[in-house]
Amino acid sequence: MKKRITKLLAFTFAICFLLQGSFTTAFAEEKSIGVLVDLSANGIPEKDDCAVPDRIEKIPIDVNENKLTMRASSDETQADTIALDTFYSLSMEPGYIYRFYFTLKTTRYHTFETFGDLDTVAAVKVGSVTYSDDDSGEGLNAAVAFYGMAGTQVQIDTCVYGSTGGSTIFQMRPQRFTMYTFDYGFLDISTLADSEIPQQKLTERYQPIICENQDAYHPITHGFSQIHSFINSEVFMFSGHGGVGTLSFIPTEDGVTGLGAVNIESRDMSNNKLSVFSSCYGGAENSMVDAAVKAGSGASIGFTDTVYNPSAKTFTDVLFTKLAGGAILSSAASEAANALLLPFDTAKNYRIVGNEKTTLVGATVNPRSAPLQVSPEMLAQFNEDMRNFNYTSFEIEGGKRYFKTFQGIISNDYYDVFTDSDGKITSIIKSETEINDVPDFQQVQTVSAQKKNVSSKRVSDAWNLINSETHTIIIKKDGSIFPVEIIYLNYYNERNNAYFQDVECTNLFDGSPVDYSEINRAK
Repeated sequence: MKKRITKLLAFTFAICFLLQGSFTTAFAEEKSIGVLVDLSANGIPEKDDCAVPDRIEKIPIDVNENKLTMRASSDETQADTIALDTFYSLSMEPGYIYRFYFTLKTTRYHTFETFGDLDTVAAVKVGSVTYSDDDSGEGLNAAVAFYGMAGTQVQIDTCVYGSTGGSTIFQMRPQRFTMYTFDYGFLDISTLADSEIPQQKLTERYQPIICENQDAYHPITHGFSQIHSFINSEVFMFSGHGGVGTLSFIPTEDGVTGLGAVNIESRDMSNNKLSVFSSCYGGAENSMVDAAVKAGSGASIGFTDTVYNPSAKTFTDVLFTKLAGGAILSSAASEAANALLLPFDTAKNYRIVGNEKTTLVGATVNPRSAPLQVSPEMLAQFNEDMRNFNYTSFEIEGGKRYFKTFQGIISNDYYDVFTDSDGKITSIIKSETEINDVPDFQQVQTVSAQKKNVSSKRVSDAWNLINSETHTIIIKKDGSIFPVEIIYLNYYNERNNAYFQDVECTNLFDGSPVDYSEINRAK
């Protein structure tokens, strides 16, 4: 503690003199600023009469050989500007402060960080505000996070503490949101659309890197070096096939190229605030969420069962919408699970490892920290309906969902009732749908022939049906009321050790197919 206080006092005194336009070091030796660097110019620094680094060298991450389509965000001029980090080597001597100027290209969160064996201190001045740090990086290195506007020139001051100098590496980078989505080919799933809402919600704060595998059966030739560099973004999401402890990135002609929990454990995720595994079993015990946190991720969330992709997309859309609004992770996940109407939807089953209070914005906000007031009118309506109709309740995050039932079958007419730790009602939300009577169920048509062939219609031979689960629900949609049979089908691909879930929905009155994603959104 004494060492840390001495370091911070020394650096604070130095910064105060710097901001006044002159400099007398806190190390009892008068020196001028040693180096001026404008990284946006990509040039060699100008030298003055004082000590300067011998050289500045760029060490780009090799991503040019990857087989993924890199889609640039609208404020980037080239796709490769998203993927490349630039590291600079610097020879630092004790008793000097090295000053750099960076012109920001984007308006979002940024990080200045040093790497190596030296004990460094750094300060970032943005306008009239100065952010400083001592040991938030790896070991005794400095790491400073800040929000900056495009076109702003940022001043960086850094020095080495103690009497020993040497070489260090430093980097200025925008904080990033990386997402992998896939089109796995004919008679398989596509998750390409899963990036749309998360990117829309986070792009104002994080630089988006959207990796789209348009042709899942094109073999990858460059290994996983670029994949691992993207995984170590501040926010990471994978949406695709998975198994217990595995993800399926790009299948090859000879098999499947996948990433397992062991691979992640051996890699660095120290930059990562949150990792999201939207895949079957991504949140299972001893699976990807555990490996991510073990590798340095602050928090990780994934599903504990097989999941239907449209349901997983609904969950992650709501999750990132709430996180972008300031919610903490546990609250955002609860909202995402509650957005799925049906109690037997497996996308409600998730697990968080790490810091459940993780937030992706500067302020930590818990939307349910203050109980909502229940209006007398809503409470009276709820009690009246409970007396006049039959209801079946299921647990949801923070309370219960009461489904109105007819002949023992639940419907999409429901109440969400939230309670505090003492069981007191804090909020009641009524669904948009109102059903007071249902048609005669004797009109129900037999669909057994359809059920027998369901697995051969939409799924390739590489996937084997391992089990299924059937439910019936009454739906009111576009003014019509009809019973729907829902069949959850779980498949396993032995070749790549991956699982996925399909869902077949049938209108039992006329045998017509029903889009599951249209009837499973709570509203």
